[in-house]
Amino acid sequence: MDPTIIVAIIGAVSAVIVAYISKSGNGEKDQAKATGGSTKSELKEKTKQSNTDRKLLISDTIRKYKVIVLGASGSGKTVFLASMFRELSILGSHGFFLKLKSERERKILNRIYIDVATRENWPSGTTYSEISEWDFLCCVQNETTLNIEPACQVTYVDYAGGRLTEHNDEDDDIEFLELLDQSDAFLGLIDGSKVLAWMNNENDWATVSLLRDDLPSILQIMQQRNVPVHFLLSKWDLLEDKYSLREIREKMMKIPKLRNFIKSRVRAGASISLIPVSSVGKEFVCPKPDGGMQKSLKLSPQPFQVEMPVACALVDELRFKVVSSVQKHKKRKNLFSKLRFRIISAFQKGKSLLRLSVNISSKKNDETMALQRVLTGMSIIQDKLRYNFPKSDLSDFSNEESNL
Repeated sequence: MDPTIIVAIIGAVSAVIVAYISKSGNGEKDQAKATGGSTKSELKEKTKQSNTDRKLLISDTIRKYKVIVLGASGSGKTVFLASMFRELSILGSHGFFLKLKSERERKILNRIYIDVATRENWPSGTTYSEISEWDFLCCVQNETTLNIEPACQVTYVDYAGGRLTEHNDEDDDIEFLELLDQSDAFLGLIDGSKVLAWMNNENDWATVSLLRDDLPSILQIMQQRNVPVHFLLSKWDLLEDKYSLREIREKMMKIPKLRNFIKSRVRAGASISLIPVSSVGKEFVCPKPDGGMQKSLKLSPQPFQVEMPVACALVDELRFKVVSSVQKHKKRKNLFSKLRFRIISAFQKGKSLLRLSVNISSKKNDETMALQRVLTGMSIIQDKLRYNFPKSDLSDFSNEESNL
């Protein structure tokens, strides 16, 4: 390595050590002074602030992913979100769980799910002017210490259904356009009750709304970003006894705009799926004559495959991030090994630097291992989907479908 580069690195490390030692010494003096002259309430507030700062540090350094959920009003986005959290909030066989960063939000989603299970009315959806964001920490548990280790943050953005199809004179889409530029994946929720009417060849409002309004609006937004895209076929409990996913897929492929969109994604090597989900499970609801859904409150909801979409949306992105992170870590480790002797020789306090570097490397390795465990769990979930519903993988685009 060029000697000038080595000298520059040693100089930078020296500055870091001096600053670190100086800051530590001053910090201890300040703390002693503060302790001597502070009341118990002031000390409690200082401790609370210190804990807050540590939490913010974790959230600033953790890998972050943003998933945007698109769906028309009434397609079931709010209930799906509550059911997904219910399913993934407790550690299961997949090896990871979701934890909301806000205790208030945790209570809100739990309340929505309980209301769905126990009350006649359905929860209200996201209003037109609202962009609902939920920050989830994707965590694993250390098998030895049982400590909770966050692997990544997933921000779940619920785009109000009314924005997809309704006109509004207010210029309120600037915030959402900014979110689009930050998105790592799209989930498009297709209303299963409208699909049922369409499959039954019912030329009513539901069919017209699906083909004229919902699907085109979702595709218009999805095509703006080259990120993983997955379609969620909601209310699968209404469809599963009448039509197979193969039959629904074959008819969907006859929609020219949707077929061309899927072909362009497949051609570019992008991942894309059609995932049947049910937020409440079979027999919990039945259709009413007015198009609504009547609950059977004597039964309990049994969500079906609500964990699949997030796993499918993130698994490819996470795999890429993990591989990149491991490669960068190996390069840094090799560089540090070459410089270790020179650094220790140059500074009397090299041991402190070495311990600090080992701790940082260990933390990075722990984060990478946690992310790898999450990736493994999500991959297992995705494999389960592919096994149970082979036709869910839209990247498996057949010649027959291509020539429709």
